[in-house]
Amino acid sequence: MKKIINILMLIGISFTFNSCINFKSEYPEVEYYRLTQENSQFKRNLKIASSMQIRNFSINEEFDTEHLIAQNPDKSIQRYFYHRWSGDISSMVTDYFVTKLNEYDYFAEGVFKSNSIRLPDYILEGQVMELIANNNPEKEGKNDVSISIRFSLLKRDYVSPDYKILFSKQYQIDVPRKDNGAKSIVPAFSVGFAQISDKLMKDIIEPIGHMEGE
Repeated sequence: MKKIINILMLIGISFTFNSCINFKSEYPEVEYYRLTQENSQFKRNLKIASSMQIRNFSINEEFDTEHLIAQNPDKSIQRYFYHRWSGDISSMVTDYFVTKLNEYDYFAEGVFKSNSIRLPDYILEGQVMELIANNNPEKEGKNDVSISIRFSLLKRDYVSPDYKILFSKQYQIDVPRKDNGAKSIVPAFSVGFAQISDKLMKDIIEPIGHMEGE
């Protein structure tokens, strides 16, 4: 009888152990994403002897989250628990535009963030109004991402400590995704940010050029 009890106990322990393993294996690893720089279509050889500061971007509260989010056809919101941004989204977007505007090589004195002690000639402010994926489970449905950013360009007044607004505009863009999977979201965001950057530079060249006497 004792031998039978021991066998039953071993079977129970084995079953419990295997159950724990199976239970844990149901949880996938969390994947982290960051924006990547895409090739720019904007080209301009001219430089101006000025600098630009890019202030930290503000993010609409609805989209200021560590999780990637998507909107379904019924307008419900899906949060991807296992697919997250690798850092603070505001910092990543700010860093993206600092890198991109330096890449254009238009500002001879450089483009830098607001933590610099340098006094800039121009200041760029950005507010992300929308940053979301759109899912369509239908085979022929449209899967894309939507990005909307409002920019304000300010110029330093050398007579007073104030800055005056030269330019203010909101950009809205939709970028296709290859499917409705979470992994297709951030690559599409990266393409969208590059396209918005190109549009922004084309638009601010005119007011800046007017101020610089081009």
